Amino acid sequence: RFPYEQDISTVSQQIYGLYAQDTVDMSDRWKTELGLRLDGYNFQIPTQAGAPPQIGAVAHQRLYEPHFDLSYTPDPRDTIRFGFGHTLSVPLPSQLGADVSTLPYQAYMHIPSYDNTTGLPAQYCGPHANQACASYGDQLYWLTRDYRFGASTLEAPLVGATFTNVDLSWAHEFKDGAALKITPFYRRGYNVIEQTASIIGFNFDTGTPVFGNVQYSNLGIQKASGIEMLYNRERPLGLSMQIGATYISQFGNEPPGAFLQPAALALGETYRSPDLSPFQMNAAFNYKTIKGWRINPVIGFNVGYPYGGGYYTAVYCNGIPVIVPNTALSVIYSQTPGYIDPLDPGSCTKPNIAATRGIHEPGLPGGLLTTPRVNADLTLEYSPPSGRLAKSTFGLQVQNLFNQLYNVPVVNGCYGSPVTTGLTNGTAPCTFATPQYAPPDGTAHGSQPYLTYPNEPPISFRLYYQVLI
Repeated sequence: RFPYEQDISTVSQQIYGLYAQDTVDMSDRWKTELGLRLDGYNFQIPTQAGAPPQIGAVAHQRLYEPHFDLSYTPDPRDTIRFGFGHTLSVPLPSQLGADVSTLPYQAYMHIPSYDNTTGLPAQYCGPHANQACASYGDQLYWLTRDYRFGASTLEAPLVGATFTNVDLSWAHEFKDGAALKITPFYRRGYNVIEQTASIIGFNFDTGTPVFGNVQYSNLGIQKASGIEMLYNRERPLGLSMQIGATYISQFGNEPPGAFLQPAALALGETYRSPDLSPFQMNAAFNYKTIKGWRINPVIGFNVGYPYGGGYYTAVYCNGIPVIVPNTALSVIYSQTPGYIDPLDPGSCTKPNIAATRGIHEPGLPGGLLTTPRVNADLTLEYSPPSGRLAKSTFGLQVQNLFNQLYNVPVVNGCYGSPVTTGLTNGTAPCTFATPQYAPPDGTAHGSQPYLTYPNEPPISFRLYYQVLI
C-alpha cells in the first residue's frame, strides 16, 4: 500500500509598499496628480537537504511605479481625464515553493531503497532523478514528488509580472443628477508567469489528453484594449439604475481549455483570453415605492466566451517552433481536426490531410464563441412604512432566475470518424472501453464535436426576514 500524499507550502511571504502622491491645481480647469509607488516582496523559501522547492522564485524583488493623471474640466458638468500607471504583480506563494511533506514516509526511512527492475538500491532520487535514494522512505518521497510535480526544474527563478495601464475617460453629469462615463483603455503585461505542458497521450476511454510535466516561465505576455461605459442614476423613490458595458479585446498565451504548448510559447503566439467575453453588460435596477416595496433585478449579458480546439497548432519541427495544421503528425490520437494518410503522411510542416473530423475550426484555439447568454437575479422586499413592523423587512431572493446551467463547451475527443465524403459521422472512434480499437461506445460519449455540461449553480430561492435593532 502506497502512503498517502500530503502537499505542503514551503514559502513565507512579506509584502511592503510605500507611495507618495501630490495634486497640482494648474488652473480652474486643469489638474494633475503625480505619484510614485514602491512595491516589493521577500520570499522566505526553506529547503530540505537535497530537495529544493519544485518551483523557484526570485527571493527579493521591488519596483518603483510611476502614476500620472491629468484632468481637464471644460464646464461644470464635464471632465476629461488621462491616466497612466505601471504596476508590479507579486507572485502568489501558491505559484512556487510547493512540495510534498516527508511525514507520511518517516516510518520507512530506516528501510533500504530497492529498485525491482535492477534488484539494486534505487538511483532515481533528487531533483534530476539521478541520485541514489538514501532509504525506502526517500524513494517513496521522490516517486510521489516526481509524479506530483514532474522531474524538471526551472532554468531561471520566477519574477513578478509587470503591467502598464493607459486610459482616457470622459465623464458627464446630466441635469437630473444622472451620470455617464466612457473610458477607452489599453493594458500590456510583461514577464507574465505561464505554465506549459506537452501532450504525451490520451485517455483511451474518454479521449481526454494526458499532459506531461508542467514547466513554469516568465515568457508570457498579455495585451488588452477596449472601452467601458458606466451610467448611474439614483432616486430615493421610483427607478434607480446602474448600467455598465465593456468591450474588451484581450489576448494572452493561455489557449482555451488546454495547457499551453511549449512551441506556442516559444513563438509568442497569443489567444483570446478564455475567461473574458469580448462584450458584456450588467444592469442593476432598483425600484422603490412609497408604500415600502422594493424590486431589484440584476441582469447580466455576454456575447459568449472563447472556445475551440483550433485548426492550427504550434509544434517543434526539427527543433524549430512552427505553426502547422493540427493533425496526428503533431498531436497523436483522434482529437485533431485533420487526419493524415498513413501511407503518405507528408512532412511535419506539410502534412498530407486525407480526412477531417467534419467540423469547422477557425484558425488557432479560441476562434469560436459560445452562445450569447442572459443571466438574472431578482430580489423582492417589503418594509412596512408604519406600525409595529415598521423596522422589519420581508424578502425573497431568486438567483439564476433563468436557470442557465450549461458551461463553456469542451472538445469531445471521442467525436467523429474521419470524413472523406463530406458527411459527418458522429460516432466515438476513440472509445476503447475493452480491448483497444473496440467498437465505438455511442452511449458513453455524445455525437457532438463539443460537449457542454450542466455544472453551473441552478436556480435557487431564499426567503428572509430582517429587523432593525
